[in-house]
Amino acid sequence: MYQEMLPAIEKQAMRIAKGDKDIAQSVQAMVFCTYQRALERGKNLSIGEIVNLLKWRASEIKSGVRLHF
Repeated sequence: MYQEMLPAIEKQAMRIAKGDKDIAQSVQAMVFCTYQRALERGKNLSIGEIVNLLKWRASEIKSGVRLHF
């Protein structure tokens, strides 16, 4: 399921990161880990939930609250 959404996730990550590939890759890795944990608990995240996670993690990285993955 995640593989099917990957092109859209990559596109959104680059948009949210404003072209910064390091931030885009970091937020994608963080969101993938969150997605896997959600699947283990029996929940499947929608693309909207994933985009919200991308925004949240990117803002944490930009503000210095969270380090790159």
